[in-house]
Amino acid sequence: MGLHQRREQMALPSQPYGDLTELNTARLILDSVGRETLAEVAADYLDLLGTSTAIYEKNGDYALRILASGWCRLLDQASRRPGDTPDNRQALDSGEWLCWSSCWSDCASRAMETGQPVDLECPGGLSLYGLPILAGDQVVGAINFSYGAPPTDKAELKKIAKRYGLKLKQLEQESQAHPSPDPQVIEGAKRRLATSARLIGSIVEARLAQQALQASEARYRQLFEGSEVLTSVYDRQGVCLMMNQQVARWFKGKPEQFIGKSFAELHPEAGQEYARRVREAIDSGQAAQYTDLVPFPLEPRWLLTTIQPLRNVQGEVYAAQIISLDITEQREAEEALRQSEEHFRLLAEGTSDIIWTTDLNFKNTYVSPSVEKVLGFTPEERKRQTLMEMVTPESAQQVAETMARELSRDAQGADPERAVAVEVEYLHKDGSTVWAEVVVKALRDAQGNAVGLQGVTRDISERKKAEEELAHREETLRGIFDTVQAGIILVDEQGIITFANPRMAQMLGRGMDQVVGSPYLEHTADEQTPEARQKMFALMRGEVDQVTHERLYQRADGGTFWGYLSGQRLHHADGSFWALVGIIQDVTERKQAEDQLRQTLDRLTSHIENSPLGVVEFDKDFRVIYWSPQAEDIFGWTAEEMLGQVIGEFKFVYEEDAPQVNRLFMEMVDGKNKSNTNLNRNYRKDGTVITCVWYNSALRGRGWPVGLGLF
Repeated sequence: MGLHQRREQMALPSQPYGDLTELNTARLILDSVGRETLAEVAADYLDLLGTSTAIYEKNGDYALRILASGWCRLLDQASRRPGDTPDNRQALDSGEWLCWSSCWSDCASRAMETGQPVDLECPGGLSLYGLPILAGDQVVGAINFSYGAPPTDKAELKKIAKRYGLKLKQLEQESQAHPSPDPQVIEGAKRRLATSARLIGSIVEARLAQQALQASEARYRQLFEGSEVLTSVYDRQGVCLMMNQQVARWFKGKPEQFIGKSFAELHPEAGQEYARRVREAIDSGQAAQYTDLVPFPLEPRWLLTTIQPLRNVQGEVYAAQIISLDITEQREAEEALRQSEEHFRLLAEGTSDIIWTTDLNFKNTYVSPSVEKVLGFTPEERKRQTLMEMVTPESAQQVAETMARELSRDAQGADPERAVAVEVEYLHKDGSTVWAEVVVKALRDAQGNAVGLQGVTRDISERKKAEEELAHREETLRGIFDTVQAGIILVDEQGIITFANPRMAQMLGRGMDQVVGSPYLEHTADEQTPEARQKMFALMRGEVDQVTHERLYQRADGGTFWGYLSGQRLHHADGSFWALVGIIQDVTERKQAEDQLRQTLDRLTSHIENSPLGVVEFDKDFRVIYWSPQAEDIFGWTAEEMLGQVIGEFKFVYEEDAPQVNRLFMEMVDGKNKSNTNLNRNYRKDGTVITCVWYNSALRGRGWPVGLGLF
């Protein structure tokens, strides 16, 4: 049943001031559970009481508020002060709204602080019972209800009437109409409230887990796709959720072609068995290993497979990751060894991996010739070495611990055909070390007892080097982020800053903990917030690719600074939104300099236009680029007629004076003189000749000198 239907059934009129959940800015509970579901949850216990209930976000915002009794509605409306403001937020912040203060500050907030139930009397004559809402071990909100019956004693009613500014008769009417539930019913409602709190908490916990999973998906996918190992992820129904290219190529396609398909579709012959293994790993929460000949469409391959349960942030298993090492060559070598030792040796010599066998004291009984290529030792030298001479002390300890663990598993009846994969740091003959991946199985006698080890060692030095380089690059980027003189932030789909570098915190005058986790719009100047919000969400929706503009930001101390923002939308591989990245450069000094320059230019322009002297400006080609109003009066031509005219191409300089005028002008163009004074004759528009004194200065700008004449 929806919220509106529930209200109709319970005959609940809305309060005149509107719906307080519209002020919800946190929205974790509201968005995670949904308005209608919250109403259904509340109805489960509120139907027993007929009073009122509220569900709060951690910051005190309402996720749900239902006033089911006339008594509560009457007192709530009367206590809303200041009564002359239509702004509900202002009314809440005033501290004079008694019903809100008692339900939130006295009950819900205290339940969140203590983590315990709170049971108290409210100023309106009822009792309040509140519980914290926990998502795992994190307090995310609170839930409470009022219970009991209003007082019927006239003296008590008069006190309440005075406190809330109501008439006694109104209270007497509502008191008589208010239900009086049995104490056992109240206790049942309290138990239901606890169940409701746990239900809401579990839904929010799942939402938080989903967000955390999405945040790490991009990083995981990069490692997932770049691995040389065959890797895929399946859910409990055996449906493929992820697959890397190393697996897809054996299916003769690309990963996206097989995601969403079941084992039965991918492996018609063995799909049922593979699905059973995944279910077993998910249900038990334990990893398992198998060695199989997998019938890929391209060709069958022997795989050493580890099925590893995947857990969410709450520790719940939600899928299984299948990591497979292609051991086809090794398997073939083992089969050949069973048939003929000589055949095995010939095959082993053709692989770059080191194939070896040892006794249970790690004394080599066989080593393939490839050991010399990888580690520098001949097979004969290798057979004389102890474990401590073959690997680093740390790896020797790891090998010994793995050996002890696997022998213990043998005693518990583990699969005798199982294999173990470990990473070992070997000692090279030249003194260096080589990282290798080692896949080991036990050699067994006819009774199945372990008598030795057989293994394959593969050089993974390049992979290790790549991992170290990746870590170095990440450290380098972190250093750049921490030292760059521009602020850098990441903003999620809720507009919350999830990352900020130290420069950003410094520019805002806040600590890093005050910036990360805060709404981005909280830091913009109030007059620019609407525009900032519009552009931010347009960028999130992909309506624009990027934004670049200057914006005024608010500092913690109340001051402001101008920032040049360059923002861009980041997305996942499928195009869905991931985050917004913003780079903000403090341009306050530049803005101030521009304002000062603009004021100077305005003053200079005013001086020129109000000067009694005529002012004419020329470019390097003697073309008029400025003609003052006084010049119009002196010569008769308007600025519109003169702008763009080249002196010398029309009758302006008296013919006999033209050579001297041109010479003086060119001396300034060539940089010989910065200024000069000249007395020459000029024509007016009406053809008359006048004598002018020209005070000429060379203005250097725009890449060439500019002439300025005052006369």
